[in-house]
Parts: sequence; C-alpha cells; structure tokens
Amino acid sequence: MSEKKYWNEEIETLSRPELEKLQLERLKEMVKFSYENAPYYKRSFDEAGVKPEDIKSLDDIAKFPFINKQTERETQGVGSWGGNYVSENVGPMNLLNIKSIAKRRENMLWFRVPQKVYFKYGCLCTALGDLAGKKRAFIVTDKFLYNMGVLGPMLQKLTDMGIATHVFAV
Repeated sequence: MSEKKYWNEEIETLSRPELEKLQLERLKEMVKFSYENAPYYKRSFDEAGVKPEDIKSLDDIAKFPFINKQTERETQGVGSWGGNYVSENVGPMNLLNIKSIAKRRENMLWFRVPQKVYFKYGCLCTALGDLAGKKRAFIVTDKFLYNMGVLGPMLQKLTDMGIATHVFAV
C-alpha cells in the first residue's frame, strides 16, 4: 500500500483561492479549445451570443449552453461517434474499436478520423495495454504508413501481448 496521502499533493493541497484560480485557467482553456476545434460548440456559443473571452470568473459558465440528451440526439451524426462534437485532437483510445463478439455478430462501429490527428509521443503503446486479454486485432490504415513501417512498433506490441493481428492497408 502506498504511503502517499494525496494522489496529486500539489493540486490537492491548494488553498481555495489558488484552486479557483487553477479551475478558472483550465475552464478558459477548455472552452477556448472547444470553440476553436469542435463545430458544435462554435455554433452553439455563437447562437447564445457568448465567446470564450467572456469567461472572467467560474460563475460565467452559466452563460454558456449545456448539452443534454435531446441536444445530442438532434446534433450527433447518424452512425458516427461524436458527430460534430469531436475536435481534431483525437487520442488513441478514440481510434481503437474494441469489440467483444459472442455467438451473435453485430455490425462494426466506425469512427471517421479528421485529416489532421495529433498524438502525444509514446501514448499509443500505453493505450494498447487496454487490449490485454483480447485475442485478435484488425487494423485499417493506408498503404503509405504500412510500407513506411509506422505500424511496426504497434504490431510488435500486439504480438508481444499474444494478440493476432490482421492489417488492411488501402
């Protein structure tokens, strides 16, 4: 058992004013990122007459539109994961389609990735650890990436984990 009292001592022991300052900074960053990168948020903020710069305090979040189930039903693209809520900064777990199949087969779910996808270096192998216990992986990529050997480390990691792989390169 760990001797640490806090998971993140630096943040968890902040004074109330320091914590609220940090929360405000992060809120501003998140709202600005959403406005600049996700079509739904830009449109809904514009319709509500608010901009990311309007956040001056934590209470200002009340000026911004919220998402509920009805909003999701009306705006999310049919058959898509995220629809127009998705920004161009997609993490590896968003790209992995983990599917467990019993006797009954279901249609595969697909996620269309924007043309520009940014990854944090080294995070893919960590994300692949979530596939532990799976038996097979089907990987869809383009021929250029496959021929350049970009998939090599990922395929090696999957092989080391005992996961059979099949690559479809278009």
